[in-house]
Amino acid sequence: MPEIAFGLLIAAPSSDHALIMLDSEKCVAYTSAGIENLLGYSTAECNARQLNFLFAGDSIQAHDALLEQCRGSGEVHRKLWIQPKQNNPFPAQITYFSLESRSFEPGRWDRTWMDSVAEAIVAVDEHGRIVWGNPQAFAMFGYGRSELVGRGIEDLIPRKYRNAHQTYRNSFSQDPTQRPMGQGMDVVALRRNGEEFPVEVSLSYIRQQGQMIALAFISDISERKRTEAKLQQSDEMHRRLFWESPQPLFVYDPLTLRFLMVNHAAAEFLGYTKEELTQMTLDDIRPPGEMPPAAEVVPRLPSFRAKLTWRVRRKDGIQLHVESFGNTIDLGGAIARLVLLNDVTNRIALESDLVATRDQYQSLAARIIQMQEEERKHLSREIHDSLGQDLAALRYQLQAIGRTLGQDDHSLDSAVATCNTLLIRLREIASHLRPPVLDHLTAAEAVEWLVDQFAKRTRIVLRKEIPLECPPASEEVRLAIFRVCQESLTNIIRHSKAQTASVKVSIGDDFELRIDDDGSGFESSSMRTQSLGLLGMRERSELIGGTLAIESSPGNGTSVIFRLPGRLFSKT
Repeated sequence: MPEIAFGLLIAAPSSDHALIMLDSEKCVAYTSAGIENLLGYSTAECNARQLNFLFAGDSIQAHDALLEQCRGSGEVHRKLWIQPKQNNPFPAQITYFSLESRSFEPGRWDRTWMDSVAEAIVAVDEHGRIVWGNPQAFAMFGYGRSELVGRGIEDLIPRKYRNAHQTYRNSFSQDPTQRPMGQGMDVVALRRNGEEFPVEVSLSYIRQQGQMIALAFISDISERKRTEAKLQQSDEMHRRLFWESPQPLFVYDPLTLRFLMVNHAAAEFLGYTKEELTQMTLDDIRPPGEMPPAAEVVPRLPSFRAKLTWRVRRKDGIQLHVESFGNTIDLGGAIARLVLLNDVTNRIALESDLVATRDQYQSLAARIIQMQEEERKHLSREIHDSLGQDLAALRYQLQAIGRTLGQDDHSLDSAVATCNTLLIRLREIASHLRPPVLDHLTAAEAVEWLVDQFAKRTRIVLRKEIPLECPPASEEVRLAIFRVCQESLTNIIRHSKAQTASVKVSIGDDFELRIDDDGSGFESSSMRTQSLGLLGMRERSELIGGTLAIESSPGNGTSVIFRLPGRLFSKT
């Protein structure tokens, strides 16, 4: 390879630095670690390329001219615009220097550009003697300048590696190509105090006064090795947790859906051997025809904490419900997904039984409510048509007797008055059981009629806000609204000690009945669930798809909010 001829030190406004060495053909021969931090390029992306890609605008032409200028003057300083790999260009102070004009004799090489880089740099002659080092090299190995310069390079290598290193150094002298030293194996260096430590070394060379000078760029990678060891230890621990976990775990390729790793618990759960499963895909363990296909589901899953409930088919044909939790992981540089399975077959069956029981309960409750309404309707008619008519006939007979006797009889008048009172009371009871208005009024009109009736029986000031028009609804819906309002107003009169109350009907996308009072209120958390009135209100609400909310606190009154979806009302 061509020898090193130029160097560039890039100093950014952030105080970060990057060192770049160019060969005689002006191509990159070496970059310091700072190049990736500063510009986003890796060493591999820079090597053997001309540097034009690092500059922006007019700075590209200026770069070529400055290289030639420093060849004659030795060193040039200029501010140019740098183009990072991804971010916007920024101005940086560039120091250009020519290695052709430098001497590696002690004390004769200007240190300014070398002091700014993080790497240790040493220059070694053909005999393996260190002829120069930068301050980072002295600090790394624990020597002063006068102690390090003049030593053999093997003094910086543990004794057990010195013979191999000398053979390597002789090979480099005969074929001086740029290379990472010890590629494919760990390189170990030796500090003055005898401590061995791992390093990463990149080699280049220049020629001065007819001899070759090797340049070694050295990075202490002790921290990186410790981190790698910790990661390896952590990885080993996670692998043990995977293989030995009692929970079924597997890893699959999200592109092919093929199983990559399957632990013993998963193989046992699915009834296959691990070897069989690693030849299968996710769709192979799903029941035939299960939709949608896994290939459609997997790309839509979130990277982390993806939770799904689905069915698997064991090797023996038994189908089970599972709940899976999946995360995206890095498996040897490739994207994979780790999945944990929970068998929820019994839970699903129990939930299904509960739903069936709930459906049966609701059907029974609906039937009971229907029978109650039919019984109320029957009793209302019996009271109105039979008892009411009998009382009316009795009153007529008493009045006829009075006219026949032709004289005042206070006892007879009292009996007639009692008949009148009983007749009024019987009609009220009949109306309470099944008001005739329910057969021909809308839900809102029935609520307004009910409020007016209650207002006649109480001193509580009742305010109402009810729209003139209300879309028609089924008898079941109208009955539910009427009974909830009736129960709420009854509770206000009996228990609230309220001075005022209000009833409001709102009709929009949904139907809402709101009943408020300023009474004594109560603790909502201590609401008696055994109250037949409250249970009836809630049951009616749920049976037709509505919601019932009761809000109250001591001294702040009570609010009952009954909402029904608009679909229960005709839009015509």
